[in-house]
Amino acid sequence: MIHPRLLKKAQPLEWVALFLFGIYLVWNFNFIANAQIPPSIFIFITDLPCPSTGCTRATIALVNGNIIQSLILNPVTIIYIMLLFLTFFSLIYKKYNKQNIILDSWLSKAWLFSLLFGWIFKLGTI
Repeated sequence: MIHPRLLKKAQPLEWVALFLFGIYLVWNFNFIANAQIPPSIFIFITDLPCPSTGCTRATIALVNGNIIQSLILNPVTIIYIMLLFLTFFSLIYKKYNKQNIILDSWLSKAWLFSLLFGWIFKLGTI
């Protein structure tokens, strides 16, 4: 349940983000419940390649020890995984030390650069 104090502080953009996240969860649950890998919502809506397309398959290949196959499926998956862990631990550290829970500038730039690189790569392989 959402704490009443959080409901009062939520800004319109936060509500939009929560709504979109809810759509994302329903979209993924629908496919996962049917034992399928969910297709990209971004591709479904825009018909453009998404920088993270193939990350699920690449991660599965990586977990199974198939590093070359992982790199073939999406070469930036390893970077995304590292950034995900760095982001997670950075935010947990800030929460633990009672700091503002906001992404560091260098981490935001790393995400932006990696996503742009992934998108350029995907556009180049169409």
